[in-house]
Amino acid sequence: MKKTLLIAAAALAAAVISTQAQVYSLNIVGYVNVVSPAGFSIIGNQLDTGTNTLANILPAPQDGTVIYKYTSAGYQVANYLGGWGSAGTNTLNPGEAAFIYCPSATTNTFVGTVLTGTNTVALQAGFNLVASPTPLAGYADTNLSLPTVNGEVVYTYNAGYAIYNYLDGWTPPQVDVAQGFWVYAPAATNWVQVLNP
Repeated sequence: MKKTLLIAAAALAAAVISTQAQVYSLNIVGYVNVVSPAGFSIIGNQLDTGTNTLANILPAPQDGTVIYKYTSAGYQVANYLGGWGSAGTNTLNPGEAAFIYCPSATTNTFVGTVLTGTNTVALQAGFNLVASPTPLAGYADTNLSLPTVNGEVVYTYNAGYAIYNYLDGWTPPQVDVAQGFWVYAPAATNWVQVLNP
C-alpha cells in the first residue's frame, strides 16, 4: 500500500512538474515610440496587433495626420480628423511601411506582439515600400537580412532621399526601428528574417 501511494505521489508530482514546464509563452509584447518630424517621413509597422488596422496601430494621432500606403495599384490615403473614418480599416502589417504626414513633430506609440520565428516580406519586381518585420535596427543587409542582388536600390527618406545602389557591393544603409524605406528589386524575391529569442 505504501509503495502504491509513493508511486502514485511520484506520478502526480511528475505530472505537475511536466504541466508546469509546458506552461510558457513565446509572445513578446512591446511598444515602439516613433518620433515623426513635421511634414513627411516613412514609418514601418513592426508589431502585430492582430488586425493591424490604422485604428489599432495609431488610434489617436494628431489631427491632420495622413498615411500614404503604397500598393501596386497606387497609394491608399487615410486622413485622421478626429478619427480615421472608414480608412481606419486600412491595414499596415509588420513588414509594410507608409509615408506619414504630421502637421507638427510628434511621437506615436506602436504597441503589439513581436513576430518570432521566420518572417517573410514579399518583394515584387520594381518598387516596394517596406520595413523590417521585426523591431530591429542596423545595416539593412547584415543586421536585417535584406537580400542583395546587383541592380537593387534602397532609398531611405529623411527630409529628402538617400540612395544606396548595390553593384557587387555597397555601403549599406542603416535603418532605425520602425523606419520604412523603398527597395527597388530587379526581380521578385522574398526578404526572409528569422528571430528566435
